[in-house]
Amino acid sequence: MTTNFDFISKYYPTLGHETATLVAVSCFTANNKPKLLSGLINKVILDQCVDMSATESTSPEYLKKIQLVNLIEKARETIFKNVFTIGLPLDTVDSSNTISEPHAYFIEDSPRYKKGHDHFVRTYGRVSTKLLNRLDSFHPDLVYSIIECVYSDILSNDAILSDTESEIITVAAICILDTPEQLFSHVRGAKRLGVAETSIEAILELSREIKNII
Repeated sequence: MTTNFDFISKYYPTLGHETATLVAVSCFTANNKPKLLSGLINKVILDQCVDMSATESTSPEYLKKIQLVNLIEKARETIFKNVFTIGLPLDTVDSSNTISEPHAYFIEDSPRYKKGHDHFVRTYGRVSTKLLNRLDSFHPDLVYSIIECVYSDILSNDAILSDTESEIITVAAICILDTPEQLFSHVRGAKRLGVAETSIEAILELSREIKNII
């Protein structure tokens, strides 16, 4: 693939520069393309032509620097969150058979579990119980690990990426992985969080375009 990332710019009118960039970062992460990922980040930095030494808080250069730093932080957070959201497709759970009855070690009424469960329900809506039952049938510790570690500690943390941004990068990553049932659930989750239909279509189109050229 060429290192020319100009094709991403055609999605700016619908998604905006920042969201389109984060979608691309998510796709390159999910498809394990570190060179393309670093190339994209370097291009973003060079294109901004920012004076990183600017210190006057009211100057245009300083504001541009802050915007760039925020985008790079969001890109890093995208990579970090993807580590936890794309590691175990549900197809793997469905195709695995357990021989012995697993033992659960976590407690459902812990504050972490409740926080994570609330975030899980906000994402998956009315199919939440069905999904948790499927995970539980594979191993109950998987449920608690996902709820407490992923949804409570990681995904519900909106200090850098908002809930909506986290769902957008998850949709992009899952689109790369060819797990249609998960993709369907997270697209619905994105809609529940207020992402417009036109934006979702653009996210999926950009993700598929990246998938087809890498």
